[in-house]
Amino acid sequence: MIKKKTAFSFQVGDLVYVENGDKLNRHKLDENWIGPYPITKKVSNAVYELDTGFKWNAKRFYHVSETIKLTSDYELLQHS
Repeated sequence: MIKKKTAFSFQVGDLVYVENGDKLNRHKLDENWIGPYPITKKVSNAVYELDTGFKWNAKRFYHVSETIKLTSDYELLQHS
């Protein structure tokens, strides 16, 4: 069975949440999503650079599968 994937498209300046690591390496009460962070650069159709505010050696490039777009306060509550 082939699953249909939804095409994601973000613009520079959009605010996105990032998945908080691997589910096996998280503590029970850790946040599932962290952010929101602004997109600073589109590297490809699937990879974006985010301004996470962390030091230079931290991860700044994220695949669309690791992000969700901040669209409204209602949806923000749904992902918490």
